[in-house]
Amino acid sequence: MNRFGVIGKLFVLVVICLFLDGCKDSEPGSAIDFDRAAMLEHIGEQIIIPSYQTYQQKTDALHKAAQNFINNIDQPNLDILRTAWYEAYLSWQDCSPYEFGPAAQLLLRANTNTFPVDTVQVKENLMNGENELSAVNQIDAKGFPALDYILYGIFTDEDLLNAFQNSTYQEYLLAITSELKESAQSTHQAWVTSGDNYLKAFVSNTGVDVGSSLGMLVNQLNFDYELVKNAKIGIPLGKRSLGTPLPYKVEAYYYGNSLPFALANIKAHERLYYGQTTGGGDGPGLDDYLIALNAVHNETTLSAAFKTQWDATIQHLEQLQDPLSGQIKDNPDPVELAYTEIQKLLILLKTDLPSAMGILITYQDNDGD
Repeated sequence: MNRFGVIGKLFVLVVICLFLDGCKDSEPGSAIDFDRAAMLEHIGEQIIIPSYQTYQQKTDALHKAAQNFINNIDQPNLDILRTAWYEAYLSWQDCSPYEFGPAAQLLLRANTNTFPVDTVQVKENLMNGENELSAVNQIDAKGFPALDYILYGIFTDEDLLNAFQNSTYQEYLLAITSELKESAQSTHQAWVTSGDNYLKAFVSNTGVDVGSSLGMLVNQLNFDYELVKNAKIGIPLGKRSLGTPLPYKVEAYYYGNSLPFALANIKAHERLYYGQTTGGGDGPGLDDYLIALNAVHNETTLSAAFKTQWDATIQHLEQLQDPLSGQIKDNPDPVELAYTEIQKLLILLKTDLPSAMGILITYQDNDGD
């Protein structure tokens, strides 16, 4: 081989090495002017932590209301207990999208809001005085759905007041509210405690790979949003039962008002996407990242497509009427329309958004979206 051939091969090898060296550390979004750490810091400090803080306060108030009710069992204290349940349940909807880190360790979502409630198990617990709620078979016999059934589904108010003279009712109520309070406190404290709190780890993990903060955030946003599509709307509508409606499977079935919870939950998803606080403040969110990435969708920007679909989805949900179970039975067409809009938004959240950001959706579902 002549020296020119050797020089030529060496030149090609150097070019390849330089190319590989320039690419080995690159990732989607690395070349754009966008501060992912600042976005994560805003979401953590201004959205996630305040949501957990409020939820902790509401579950604390719920547990105190339960204690006060047991100490003085009358209608006014029952009404206060029910109001505290509603406010804590509504507050939970803001926290449900963040099932990673401390919440994932506690299986917070499953232990807090698995519905429909197992009424048979609840009755057995009340009859047998079962207050140990950590077993797997108790997952759908505790949390807010169990309180929904106990406070609204078993007795008339008069009979309920009489039933709570029984110590098994009192102890079961306190076991449920105590677990809600303690899990809320543990999750919130893990984010804010001095020293090595979870917020620091969350903000510093700025990649987009599996296990990154943004990867976990987008995955859990999608997972929780699918619970709106499936558990809150689709399954009661009959989407998993060959078209046969199952209206008793709506959230808060016994209370009779499901829509405030579904709307609160989906608006929490929307605020996360836009980087908005519950008080209306704004900061860097997923939408800003998409804009920086110049992400497109068909003939428009992806951010514009999201805005159109967020508005349409919430508008259709707001047009539904409670009890949702009754509308599913008597006038399901508006529910079908809302379900369709929810599904359109899911496609953007689960396909277009992760693709633009270079994020892999790692959880599994069975309905093919």
